[in-house]
Formats: sequence, C-alpha cells, structure tokens
Amino acid sequence: MPILIVLTLLVAAAIWFWSGSRVPSVRRNPCDWQPTGFRTGPMHEFNCAHCGIKGFGKDGKVPTVCKRGLGR
Repeated sequence: MPILIVLTLLVAAAIWFWSGSRVPSVRRNPCDWQPTGFRTGPMHEFNCAHCGIKGFGKDGKVPTVCKRGLGR
C-alpha cells in the first residue's frame, strides 16, 4: 500500500512538472514603457525601450501586457 501511494505521488509530480512547459505561462510585463507624449482622450501612447513596440495605456498608466507578439 505505501508503494502505491509513493508511485501515485511520483506520477502526479511528473505530470505536473512536464505539463508546465507545454502550457503558456502568464507573461509578465518585460517591457520598459516610455511615454511618447501622444494622447487621444484618456489613452496615452507608450514605446517599449527594449523592442520598439507601441502600446497604449489608459489614464497615463503603462500597458500591462507585452505587445511584441501582436506585430507592428
């Protein structure tokens, strides 16, 4: 019986470990957003200092998601 419990725990740990690499993780904001000064209403434009992508934030707040995968 203890062998069955240990085996079950090992299988569960292996599934948890290997499934993490296949599931896309929630991407933090790796960008360094710099304000451009351009504004339309409550939306402010920002440029990423790392990748050059433009993003918009509401009320002067920087974008919360990296826009690099969305294209130019």
